[in-house]
Amino acid sequence: MTETAAGTEANETRPGEASVSPGLFVTTSGGVLFCRSGTGAIDSIVESGSRRWTGFFGIARHPRTGTIFAACRARLGTRRVRKHSTDVILYAIDPLTHEAEPVAEIPDVHDVHQIEVGDEHVFLTDTGLNRIHLWDLEAGKTVRIVEVGGERDDINHLNALLLTPDDLLVGMNNRGREPAAVMRLPLSALSGDTEFGDVIIRAGEIGRVTPLPGFEHTHDLEPWRGEILACASHHGTVLRTAPPGVLFSPGGWVRGLTADGEDLWVGISAPAERADRHSRSLDGQVRRYRGGVWTEQQRIALPGVGQVHDLLRQ
Repeated sequence: MTETAAGTEANETRPGEASVSPGLFVTTSGGVLFCRSGTGAIDSIVESGSRRWTGFFGIARHPRTGTIFAACRARLGTRRVRKHSTDVILYAIDPLTHEAEPVAEIPDVHDVHQIEVGDEHVFLTDTGLNRIHLWDLEAGKTVRIVEVGGERDDINHLNALLLTPDDLLVGMNNRGREPAAVMRLPLSALSGDTEFGDVIIRAGEIGRVTPLPGFEHTHDLEPWRGEILACASHHGTVLRTAPPGVLFSPGGWVRGLTADGEDLWVGISAPAERADRHSRSLDGQVRRYRGGVWTEQQRIALPGVGQVHDLLRQ
């Protein structure tokens, strides 16, 4: 197992030259990073503002263009309901040059967590109000909102998304009040040419929920070798969702998964109370595990990042 830290063995590139070193994008309390898996060197792509209520969370790749999109929590004027962050600034990142720029301000998305990107839409978790937003990339506006339950509050702590060819899967953390679950929403019911063509769609009319008995406080939905994996963050474990079961236990606060061929990268943060998780005094890590046997192959330290939120392989 190799261990590296920020600033070690950085690859040299000429000004304006694109970096093509394999690695992974990491969203954290402090911003978006790129970790080079060959050397462990870390590049800062974009930094967050105030860490008390901002920070970068979801990150996903556009399937056709390869552009990386990352969601930053913001307050842009939407009335605060319960959560500090009320809106999203969406950044586009060039996957080769790593140049980043804000491309959209998305209002009324409270406490965003993970996002997903399809050909036409960005799907965003509105965790604070128990909703999923569909942002139309071409029109530059929200065209659908999927409401889960009748109460606009952080009931199920919707925090993970995964697009499959037919469905949008939604991770339901459930805040420890009951076992976590995965909700499956058919994409056909989210399109504009169905009976559910209104802006507001009720998840109870179209969704199917599968509980994850024995697992609480989950994050992430990541495909790997025909399975869907998730993290049980409080317990420091990575699990398969069908049937539910522990694959391995990295320990720490586990959040952030991305497949790397047969291997799996895992984000690790220091356990902390919610109000303290984004402090510059907290370090994070990403670790690469050998698939199937789950032995640790590499560890990259992320000093002062606060919490690791999401990972995406280049």
